[in-house]
Amino acid sequence: MTIKFLSNLSNDFSYLLEKPNYSSDITIEVMGENDSNIKIFNAHSIILYARSEYFKQIITQTKESIMKRDLSMIILRITNISPSVFSKILRYMYTGIIDLGSSSGEDTFGLLIASSKLNFPEVVSFIQEYLVENHKKWLLENFSSVINNVFKLENCRKLQNFCTSYICVEAKTYFNSKDSLKLNKRILSLTLNLDNLYIEEDDIWDFLIRWGKENTRGVVSNINISKWIDKDIEDLRETLDNLIQLIRFREISSDDFYERIRPYKSIIPHDVYEDIMAYHLIGAETKIGMPSLPRRGCIDSVTLNSKQAAIISNWIDGGKNDDDINLLIPKNNPYTFSLIYRGSQDGLNIKSFRDKYKKLKCSTILIIKLKNSDKIIGGYSNYFYYFSNNHIDESGSFLFNFDQNIKSYKKIDGLFKNLYNGLHDFNTQIVFGNGDLVIHFDNLSVKCKQISYKERLLKQESTYQVEDIELFRPVWN
Repeated sequence: MTIKFLSNLSNDFSYLLEKPNYSSDITIEVMGENDSNIKIFNAHSIILYARSEYFKQIITQTKESIMKRDLSMIILRITNISPSVFSKILRYMYTGIIDLGSSSGEDTFGLLIASSKLNFPEVVSFIQEYLVENHKKWLLENFSSVINNVFKLENCRKLQNFCTSYICVEAKTYFNSKDSLKLNKRILSLTLNLDNLYIEEDDIWDFLIRWGKENTRGVVSNINISKWIDKDIEDLRETLDNLIQLIRFREISSDDFYERIRPYKSIIPHDVYEDIMAYHLIGAETKIGMPSLPRRGCIDSVTLNSKQAAIISNWIDGGKNDDDINLLIPKNNPYTFSLIYRGSQDGLNIKSFRDKYKKLKCSTILIIKLKNSDKIIGGYSNYFYYFSNNHIDESGSFLFNFDQNIKSYKKIDGLFKNLYNGLHDFNTQIVFGNGDLVIHFDNLSVKCKQISYKERLLKQESTYQVEDIELFRPVWN
């Protein structure tokens, strides 16, 4: 039988910390980032050596040096860590105890940064969760400072994910705040690469211009760019270098492009501007390496992006002009897609599916992501039956398919005067039409035939495995 008396061990070592002059052989000079005062800590190299990889390396190197000079005391200097934070870390090294009860959000975040720098992964892991649970308000009030620092840290994935989730969901609010102008360029670049920002692309452009002006020395933000001198234009262009290319210009309408982008033509790389103009004037494909897929943030989906949602909405309203750029701009979407069911979230089984919609009597949009394929298939039903034999005109229903990069997509209408084009529930299957699209929940597969619709949804009449399923209710904005 093994008994661990760890609390006694911790208490005994705390005595050494409280009596540092007893056999201490290391002096640590600590100075915070904005503090000119230096605080001296005395400690025992053997404890620091055993408890920290960071100190182990430094002590090993320093001991070799002092032995050559016949010295007995090791002297170290640590900067950019406040003395109050280092005091907590030193206590942790001696006792294994971290006391956060009276610590402010600022001090706790400082402790996180210091723990990462000094390589205490278990402390970093704990403090991340503690900050989110107990100092969320402080994190959000100081968000730019937090995100600028947290992506520099190792083993800090939890807090990085917290920051990413917040900036995606609250992008519009955050980008309109003064705090957002404090983002450093690296973090801004990472942010603009995110696919899940809940904000329209023209609003991102407006923010990028404000950020650029704020972070370009000598530029007066309230003066029209047409009145700028050449140096100001060149300086702003340099500030925004490698950021402008991250804007998804294809998601900005022609009107907004003319009003909001064109005035800044002089700071946009020539090849980028010409490429965008060709797209808006003649619908040409983007040739240069810019992101072309819409951000998913405008729709709560892991399968659809905002442009695909706009295309489906256009079809719902009877639109056939799929090449009209302005109709397919996500901000012009007249519908919000309200999520009813997501298999990867609620359970990929017939019971979970039914639990979500069994009281539903409305139009629905079914989305299916096929496994090991870039295909997304589904359909719009203007009414959804839950074990119903009622006959209702379903002629407004349709099937559709997309590939993920939206280079090809198709709407398939039902045959005229057919009353069974919509979505139905039968036993362990969800069926569109008379079997044109059948989801088998027992083996998570789909099969497509041509019965009630003008053509088959997929070219081959075979079985396809399902990766995920989503069901939405289109709500008129």
